Amino acid sequence: MRENTLHKLLDKQYLITTLIEPRVQIVNYIVNGYDNNVPVLMNNRFLHFTAHNYYRSVIVDLCALFCNNKDSHKNNFHRLTHNLDFKKLLKPGTIAFIQTSLDNNQPLIKVIADLRNKQIAHYDFKKESIDFNFDNLKIVNDLFDLAKKIIIQCGSSFVKDEETVDFDFGRESDYLISLEELINDATNNASPVNSSAHT
Repeated sequence: MRENTLHKLLDKQYLITTLIEPRVQIVNYIVNGYDNNVPVLMNNRFLHFTAHNYYRSVIVDLCALFCNNKDSHKNNFHRLTHNLDFKKLLKPGTIAFIQTSLDNNQPLIKVIADLRNKQIAHYDFKKESIDFNFDNLKIVNDLFDLAKKIIIQCGSSFVKDEETVDFDFGRESDYLISLEELINDATNNASPVNSSAHT
């Protein structure tokens, strides 16, 4: 961890985002297989349940980054635009980029905030039901991509060039690689249906 307060915040935001990355990859893989009728993925309730739990946990983490409220303010991106000291350390274009990104994506942020507050963190069974679907997966992916852009932009936009940081994303998760190998083995080892049987 670096000593600078802004660097510390960016390190925490980067850590949260890198923890989101493998879960998003796994959810996308399972849901894609389910949607495209890949037999092992569409018929496996355990994998569907796992994907849904990862999906819900990603929503909670995205709220920590994007939702500007008292419960999740410690590491969110709004701090980058509101702190006067941070504004002096980052190039003005970066602050404007973050603010515009947050403003333009408020409808998406509201969707995940509502999911977190009404279905994940708090259950109000009289008013809400828990949806075991992935209807907002595109929003989750879009906000995850935006989180990466904000962090990368901040890391490379310090007024003092020697303070810049290269934040790295985009590596395929070892967990996803393991899941892909498992699915491929299961698919390749499935016994073919003998169409001449029972004739």
